[in-house]
Amino acid sequence: MKTLGDIIQYKKPGEVDSYLENLLCLLGEIKTFMEAQKRTDITVMHGNLCDYLIRQLDIYKKTWLTSSEVSAFVCRNFFEASLILQFTSISKDNFLSYVVAHSTDEQEIYEKLSSIDTAKDTLDKKKLLLNRVDELEEILKKNNLLEYKKKAKIFSNFSDLSKNVNRLDEYKEFYKLYSKYAHPTSWVVNGNADNAHAFPIKNIFLIQLQKYLGEIVEMLQKQYEQDFVGDRFN
Repeated sequence: MKTLGDIIQYKKPGEVDSYLENLLCLLGEIKTFMEAQKRTDITVMHGNLCDYLIRQLDIYKKTWLTSSEVSAFVCRNFFEASLILQFTSISKDNFLSYVVAHSTDEQEIYEKLSSIDTAKDTLDKKKLLLNRVDELEEILKKNNLLEYKKKAKIFSNFSDLSKNVNRLDEYKEFYKLYSKYAHPTSWVVNGNADNAHAFPIKNIFLIQLQKYLGEIVEMLQKQYEQDFVGDRFN
């Protein structure tokens, strides 16, 4: 079974697009595999994760040469996806807390939306939003999932999440680098573009993205006892 080292490759600028297309095909095949499995909460989540990564990687492929900011943003998302998959693979409780995080995220979004406008003509809409918040709470209660709400908060704090999977040093090492580009920092706004967007920087993002994707593929291969990589990167 192929491992992380079979996926990470150093590429010349002219080789990157075709290599990224190969990675997209790999994710597409894994997603197809998940859809063919017996439908469970786990296979659905893993299929959804592949779909998310495909969308992110497609954005990266279209912009890696022109936008270091987008590259950093996508790379950071791949890192977070790797952390999530690792954490949710440890135990059923961890997985259920991520399932519950979907409902708590929705509750928080609707609560925020309901507080944006206080005009009288929006009262009915506010009521609908808050009713949905209550409805989600009842669904969690009915399915005995309320106990996971507190643990679900970890998915809003990737520093804590990385600590839980013994990757805090990695988080500290790279997360600040990604943030320098994902936000309008003075480095990217006022800095010399030739320095801020030099190819060695782009190459760092490419290598790290491959690393995170390799970790994700390795975890899925182990869980499903499948070789998704095969001879793809020979």
